[in-house]
Amino acid sequence: MKTSVKAIAAALALSLSLMPLAACGQRADTAEDAAPAAEATETSTAAVDIASLKTLGDVLSIDAQTQSSTWDENHYIVAFVQDGTPIRVVADITAEQYDQIEGLDFLDPNHDQQLIDAVGSVPLASVEDLSSEISSQEELDALVGKTGQELIDAGYEFGGFFSVGDFGTQANMDKGLLRYSVEFNENLPVDSDMDDENLVKDLTVKSIQFSDFSNAALDPTEIG
Repeated sequence: MKTSVKAIAAALALSLSLMPLAACGQRADTAEDAAPAAEATETSTAAVDIASLKTLGDVLSIDAQTQSSTWDENHYIVAFVQDGTPIRVVADITAEQYDQIEGLDFLDPNHDQQLIDAVGSVPLASVEDLSSEISSQEELDALVGKTGQELIDAGYEFGGFFSVGDFGTQANMDKGLLRYSVEFNENLPVDSDMDDENLVKDLTVKSIQFSDFSNAALDPTEIG
């Protein structure tokens, strides 16, 4: 499985970095890739007309607040947030198209257009508006004061810390197809293991809000 992550945040200069993951590649196009989508609303353009999305090209051309793509030999997934609405689309691709995608260079300044040239005409197999799956802010506010362990017991999955030390303790917590950004009251040392789930268990929630998509939403092996 391969992964491309593209996030656009307001008032930030864009940067490009390539980070290795197990059995996949990841691209981040912003200095604050982990920032919640809700904080990028100033970059939002017009709301997306879901009915107008027919091909991968239609989706890849959208200047979304956040956009992530994953693919394997059978499926290409694009998950994006636009005007506060999380949308996931799936397209069926061929082995030849997979090879074309794999042959592209992330660092090439023409990468995005080359990707559209390669798979832009591929029709979408499904388009999902996941708005109804977002927990209401009232439900999220009810979690304030709960421990990380209680979040886990309630069905949230720890997705790693993205801030520790003097900047405060914040982590990604996944539930279903969506991801939430959680700020905790306690500060962890700056040298903490950012992927250690045990560290989150005794922390208490200060605030929680919808962020973007969970790992499950971007797993092409889970597509039937």
